[in-house]
Amino acid sequence: MKRNLLPSGSSLLHQPTVVEADLEGMGNSSSEDESDVDASPLIIKRSLKGSSERGHVRPHHQHQNRLYQLRDDLWRQGYRFVQENRALVLRSFIAAVAFVLFVLLIVYWPYLNSYWMVPQWRRVEAGWRSFRGDVEHYRRENEMMARAAFDKRRLLRSPHACEALGGTAEHSKRAWLTAVANNNYVTPTLALAHTLDQFSCVKTKIALVPEDLELVSETTRDLLRKAGFEVRVKPSLDCMSAHGSGASEIALYPGEYMRLYGWNMTEFDKIVYVDCDIMLLDNIDELFETPLQDNQMGAAYFEEPGIVDTGENSGLLVIKPREQEFIDLLAEWQALFPSAGCVADQPFLWLFYHQPGRSLNLLPYSYNIRKRIYHPMRVWHFAGPARLGYKPWIYPHTPAESYDRPIVAFSDVVALWWHFLYGAVKSYGLEQNPWWRKEHERLMSIRLQVEESRNFPPLRDEIKR
Repeated sequence: MKRNLLPSGSSLLHQPTVVEADLEGMGNSSSEDESDVDASPLIIKRSLKGSSERGHVRPHHQHQNRLYQLRDDLWRQGYRFVQENRALVLRSFIAAVAFVLFVLLIVYWPYLNSYWMVPQWRRVEAGWRSFRGDVEHYRRENEMMARAAFDKRRLLRSPHACEALGGTAEHSKRAWLTAVANNNYVTPTLALAHTLDQFSCVKTKIALVPEDLELVSETTRDLLRKAGFEVRVKPSLDCMSAHGSGASEIALYPGEYMRLYGWNMTEFDKIVYVDCDIMLLDNIDELFETPLQDNQMGAAYFEEPGIVDTGENSGLLVIKPREQEFIDLLAEWQALFPSAGCVADQPFLWLFYHQPGRSLNLLPYSYNIRKRIYHPMRVWHFAGPARLGYKPWIYPHTPAESYDRPIVAFSDVVALWWHFLYGAVKSYGLEQNPWWRKEHERLMSIRLQVEESRNFPPLRDEIKR
């Protein structure tokens, strides 16, 4: 017989030890035996004597054991039910899966039809049509397929291609505009000028440069003039220029706000602004025909359009010059910086043209292709930080003057840019220019440093091919 020496009503959490004395085999219970047990040092302390009843207390984990047992019982019952009703369970599972797939098919059929049932270069176009509705920006399907094949003869045509396209018209009221923030931008600007000469019938090219000769030297300005640019000196509209020394001096890209001067060139009916790291791949003079209201701006998509509206990219803008619009832009620009710090021009223009009474005319992504191959291919924009390898002059690719193959990878785009740069140097008579010799040596040095300092295994294999 076992005796529980723990008084009833006392808590296990507050007691050091529970002692059970096995008195069996000790003969009849006697006062002497009980006194021996009570005298043991393992007996509950004297403080427990206040309780008169004694009872057995279950272990504290017994409740947990019951939960585990209940769980195991449920699993056994479920398993037994499945074993006994296999056919019913299988039919129920198949019906549930079929129902879910049917609902998903109904909900996502437009996306599946646009993105899975057509080739890749048609997917983005179908999605863009579905969610923007601007079908008029796209050519006929056979022309788009021809564009996907990329006819190199159109790409490498002569500078007199305007006559072949129907003759040169008088474009005195139209102009191309770019901004050269410092001397480092002159090289891509020369390549841009050559692509404009190759493809466009609008021959007026304007380059905006800051007043500071340390930023854009006289040598750089002479090079721009040789490339056919009309050089216009303007105050730099960097962030630090908004309110003098009190403004933030952190600028992501220098001179990015100089494009605002395009709205003040009222001698032109229409201006197309292009960043100097843009490369034309076709005649895009139709941009000058873009319908614009007085308070409207044309801009290409920032990224590939689709379900989510990606916004505009300020690397290519269609501008309708208007003096009051220029005044409003400057006023908004100066008022924004004290509260928002140094804001890039792209979100600034997005916010400005989403005010009441103003709007954006979003152009197809074909006018702002970035990083990945996309068809139809009209304009390539080498946008992004140079340190990430987005600029062609630091991409680890062996430059070559000739190019005679379709564009199927980013390395092909880089090779084409070098082709246009070498063509610009030859067309503008810079082959023997000391600047070009020094610049070419600098570009080769940068390219080799980038190739050695960063590991590009796929690109190295591509270069060897």
